[in-house]
Amino acid sequence: MPDLLYTAAYILNAFENPFLFVFLVLFSALCLSALKKSYGFSFFIATSITFALTHSIKSIFKIARPLDALVVANGYRFPSMHAAIAATLITSIAWYLCHNTTSKKIQGLIIFCAITSMLFVDYTRILLGVHEAFDVLVGTFL
Repeated sequence: MPDLLYTAAYILNAFENPFLFVFLVLFSALCLSALKKSYGFSFFIATSITFALTHSIKSIFKIARPLDALVVANGYRFPSMHAAIAATLITSIAWYLCHNTTSKKIQGLIIFCAITSMLFVDYTRILLGVHEAFDVLVGTFL
């Protein structure tokens, strides 16, 4: 695999840190609030619900992470918290952008970029060996 892809995967894995995660959520909510107050609030609520739901499911199933992972990841693997939160963030941004443009071509490009971004996050979680495909698939759709 290319070094750039591994580097990106390691950077994404850094969001395992709870303080960095909270900072990202609050920063994203503030950025969306700058565009329109209700978007930031909606994103914060959606992310909080996604976090609580994902954490609850992890606590119920308690599926251990693969032993041959390239990085150390804490907690249980199913479903992928990274995939769930990334899908929430990316969907929120794409929803805002699509609702503020009338061009169908631009909306299609936004949707394409959003799906590509979600797939990138999902793929890096699998590449690092901390999740299997089903984990990130479920996380993405939470």
